[in-house]
Amino acid sequence: MTKNFFRKLIRRFKILFKEPHQLMLVGVYAVMLSYPATMFIYKGIRSEYLAVLFLMAVYGFLTRKIQIRDYPLTKIEFITLALFASISIIAWVSYAYFGFLEEAVPRVEKYSWFILALPVYYLFRYVNPRMDVIFFGIVLGCFIAFGRAVLESFGMVKELAWEASTDRANGVMHPIRFGDLTLLLGFFSLAGGMYLKDGDKRFLLIGSLGFVAGIGASLLSLSRGAWVAIPVLLVALIFPVFSEIRIKHAILFLLSLILVVGVLYNIPQLKIEIRVKQAEIDLVKYFSGNGSNTSIGSRLDMYKTAYSVFKKNPLFGGGVGEYHKYALNYYKSQNGKISKEVIIWKNPHNEFLLQAATRGMVGVISISGLFLVTFLSFYLKRSSSRGAIRFSAISGMILVLGYAQFGMSISLFEHRDFLLFFLIYVFIFLAGTSCAKSPEIEHRI
Repeated sequence: MTKNFFRKLIRRFKILFKEPHQLMLVGVYAVMLSYPATMFIYKGIRSEYLAVLFLMAVYGFLTRKIQIRDYPLTKIEFITLALFASISIIAWVSYAYFGFLEEAVPRVEKYSWFILALPVYYLFRYVNPRMDVIFFGIVLGCFIAFGRAVLESFGMVKELAWEASTDRANGVMHPIRFGDLTLLLGFFSLAGGMYLKDGDKRFLLIGSLGFVAGIGASLLSLSRGAWVAIPVLLVALIFPVFSEIRIKHAILFLLSLILVVGVLYNIPQLKIEIRVKQAEIDLVKYFSGNGSNTSIGSRLDMYKTAYSVFKKNPLFGGGVGEYHKYALNYYKSQNGKISKEVIIWKNPHNEFLLQAATRGMVGVISISGLFLVTFLSFYLKRSSSRGAIRFSAISGMILVLGYAQFGMSISLFEHRDFLLFFLIYVFIFLAGTSCAKSPEIEHRI
């Protein structure tokens, strides 16, 4: 029996190496299961996941197994991918135009992934992974993130990525990033439970548990920017089926939601009430002229700084890597009337204002167009299909809406965690919705 087992095992490995499709499919599954499982507990491997997907895609093109002509793009797909490429191209042009500044190098490297990752989209289209496998990877990530957050809250994890905030769960990254990404994973999980198998109670239970874990981890991070996105994400989640729900069930759902929010708000250990009230105090202080040295006040000063750079260079901005130099000059011109945080950080904590300050209207139009068109490509598939395709469409909508919201309070793509998460999941969901064009492929899902 042992000999037969090893013979079968060897035979399967031979099949993998003889059939590039199977080899790449296994590779995609390995990445899509291990990435959400490790991203919150191990800091050493992050970019490597996207690099592995990129190399598999290159392998597919070199062996002529992946051929672009086999995947004709719709107009909206073409525009979407073109907008991804434009993010990189604008960063490269800005880098060259402003004199190849050393400060710009790490930023240009990050934005380069928007075009380098495009082959990954074709890889996902080619291997056509089962979306239930992607779903289980997401749920696993939610459980691991929540477990990590609980351990941190009890002081059982000594090595924290962000020791300045020891009272906030951070999952080997800044607590803001941890709160934002776990929130999105939680919503992906519930979307899978609701739509992946069209009401299968087992999937709904698993997805709901993943949702609770993801939201729980986000709450323990104390990230207010994540919580602000919850109402919009809920609308995106239930919108496709809300018209199908009976009025009494809809009212019951809304009342239950209000009750849950009220209970969570008043649990002292979660500190939600404290964080909300602190935000109110910070805003009152700022607009009374005494609140630049608060969390919200310093951000508003950063926004002013970025806008001042944009006003001087409205078309092309001040250049990638030049923001900090302009921030120093603006801070000096204000004679200490604004927060010192303005010159500590090298970005204005706002993706849209960072684009405006460093790439001008060209950058703002590019990033806004990317979010808008990508959202539209998912929105158009939200109710036209069932199962895996609807799950992909709803999850894609949640991803884009979440990032658009988060981008108001953080410079998204300056941070590798946000960059990798966005590129990997936006392409897997986009490829998932594109399967609708082939009945044969849709049937295989």
